[in-house]
Amino acid sequence: REIEIEEDGYNRVRISGGEVYMDEADCPDGYCMEQGKISKIKQTIVCLPNKAVVEIISVDEDGDVDTIAK
Repeated sequence: REIEIEEDGYNRVRISGGEVYMDEADCPDGYCMEQGKISKIKQTIVCLPNKAVVEIISVDEDGDVDTIAK
């Protein structure tokens, strides 16, 4: 699953195999893409230049990411 965030810049978040990661971003430093994959509740990925924060807020009974906030 993909989620595109287009507010103060462009970010594409990908959810795959129970993990979430920043797949693409147009920020100048690209640090958000280097933060790696997250899979546990309360873990976050932050893109400061684009003012985007991705946080896992729930995981289903199989351990797959169920809900993220942006």
